[in-house]
Amino acid sequence: MILKELKGEYCNITLRSDDVLEITTFKDVEYDDSQTAIVMRDILSITEGKQYYLLILSGQYSNITAESMQTLAGPLAMSYAIAKAYVINSPAQRIMANFFLSNLKPDKPVKFFLSQEKAEEWITSLKSAV
Repeated sequence: MILKELKGEYCNITLRSDDVLEITTFKDVEYDDSQTAIVMRDILSITEGKQYYLLILSGQYSNITAESMQTLAGPLAMSYAIAKAYVINSPAQRIMANFFLSNLKPDKPVKFFLSQEKAEEWITSLKSAV
């Protein structure tokens, strides 16, 4: 069940009743610090200080700068997350995922998947472990 929805400038955000915040980024966008700040502002407006399991569905051929990836691993971006599951679908996104996993050390679980189904399974396994 959908509790809240926000159609933003750079993504659509859906707060689901299962404590999952689903974020669908737009296709063909290079997310730099400016766009990332807008996305985070939108997420913070929906989460209202609460934490959720994030399911981030990456838009086809979208990418993110290394600086913005660091921002997404930082304290503010992790403040609204229990865990983050990214669904990626392009070679460029895989490169950034490898960069994230090898260079950044977020304080919450973060994992990258090639399918939404596998990402949802991982989130479900995290919830059942609590």
